[in-house]
Amino acid sequence: YQDAEKILKDNNFTDPEIKSSKYESQITMQKIFDKSILLRLIKDQSYWNKRGISNETLEIFQGGVTYKTGPMIGRYVFPSFNAKNELVGFAGRKLNEDTQFPKWKILGRKSEWAYPIQSTPYIKEKKHVNLVESIGDLLALHEVKVKNVLVLFGVSLSTAIIAFLLKYDVSKINICLNNDEEKNSVGNNAAQEIAKE
Repeated sequence: YQDAEKILKDNNFTDPEIKSSKYESQITMQKIFDKSILLRLIKDQSYWNKRGISNETLEIFQGGVTYKTGPMIGRYVFPSFNAKNELVGFAGRKLNEDTQFPKWKILGRKSEWAYPIQSTPYIKEKKHVNLVESIGDLLALHEVKVKNVLVLFGVSLSTAIIAFLLKYDVSKINICLNNDEEKNSVGNNAAQEIAKE
């Protein structure tokens, strides 16, 4: 030990300064919510029933309305689960037409979701998936018995969805984004980008 210490001292060795790099990766953990939160959801399906969605379809996704205090007050909330059936977030659709608030509100990191996890058995069986923009699109497809569906929550493909598709070796992918041609072609352009990915 003394010999090593002398060699280092004779050669003017000093401890290197350890700096953290802005490029260092950070490990982030997905937040897990307590499932008891779901007991507070009121099974009022009237908003979706008026839009042609049956109670049978809605029951699959375990949603409900929040009327009490909290970040999702006045919204119909759909819980999101991971592959371990842990509650990892919520997507809430406002029930009124108030333009002051966004139509959809998300709690949790949607970029880490393969939503809904309830679609997994149908996708595994068929090796075929339909990618849609919103939960409304998902519900409409379920009404016509198309259950191999994943929601993008917008018009971009997350790494969680890519990982899901690779894990289950999906061989056919339908990209079903809204046709916004008469507006600004956002859906059509995004579909082309997703197809490239």
